[in-house]
Amino acid sequence: MKTAPPLARSPAADLRRSMPGSYFRQAFLRFGEDPAARRALLDGTGVSERDIAQGLPSVSVAAQIQQILNLNALVGEGYVLDTPPIWSAAAQGALDVAFRSAPTLGEGLELIAEYGDVRAPQIRIVYSRADKKSRLAISPQLELDDAVWRPLAEAAILSLQSMIETILSAPAEEMTVFWTGPAPAYADRLRQAFHGDVRFSSDFCGVEMPETLAAARSPYGDPALLEAALRELQTAKRALSRSSLRDTVTAVLLGEDGPPPRANAVADQLAMSRRTMERRLSAENTSFNTLRDEALKRRAERLIADPAQNRASIAAILGYEDDASFTRACKRWFGGSYRDERSKRSG
Repeated sequence: MKTAPPLARSPAADLRRSMPGSYFRQAFLRFGEDPAARRALLDGTGVSERDIAQGLPSVSVAAQIQQILNLNALVGEGYVLDTPPIWSAAAQGALDVAFRSAPTLGEGLELIAEYGDVRAPQIRIVYSRADKKSRLAISPQLELDDAVWRPLAEAAILSLQSMIETILSAPAEEMTVFWTGPAPAYADRLRQAFHGDVRFSSDFCGVEMPETLAAARSPYGDPALLEAALRELQTAKRALSRSSLRDTVTAVLLGEDGPPPRANAVADQLAMSRRTMERRLSAENTSFNTLRDEALKRRAERLIADPAQNRASIAAILGYEDDASFTRACKRWFGGSYRDERSKRSG
């Protein structure tokens, strides 16, 4: 599965920004029902099952986008509607705590606009008030295909509805949901998922509600709790600027069929010189050769588990000139022979 076409149009710095790994992890656990599905969900993301087993505290934006593409291919459009627990208020961390602790619903919406990028850095959020209505509009921070943007928007607005209904202790029937695109094939399911009016082919994507609803006081308003949540969000927001080049390089290395690309090709894709890339990776206590070897290992793990592949075909896919070179690499990666690793993964 190739990641380059949908990702290459976006700035490399945006793609390597970190975001919480909880969405990635929970989607993997929900849809990774068998080994083939798990391989498909991780393909090209640079994330391994071991990473997920260890908690996956964060992923790069590039990895999250690739997982969305993988989900579209594996499950089909509308998959977001099959995962309501992932988008619940409780899954939003400090952002939900700040929202609930704010004095009013409208003030909570302002905080979502200010700090929403901590949870989803690929989404731009704007809060506005006009004509006795409050509006929260969302749009992509990156240049994204509709196949990527629609699931992101659906997840964001489902999360928002869950947070608002926590304040209201009732369905948000006065909240209207707007979509910029035409009604999808699963429009009826969207209308069922949202509790107010749903409109398509609108001039913005987001939600709108009467100011009287936005003025509703939060039963959980708590100045001390709000202050603590804001400190956490401010720390997380500062950390967004310290994004990891390692994650981005790994995503590029795993994003193409065949052998992982060499250093010059990766540096070109990231719009930087090879020397700059190597220097920045060194500052993150790693190197391109290390990351490329890790990418080869991860791809080898996936291919070895595939019964349709054999030693010779895997060696060829990974770019080894002969079986012997691949066999030596297996011993370095796994501490044993190719045959031992194959037996372990097929068992």
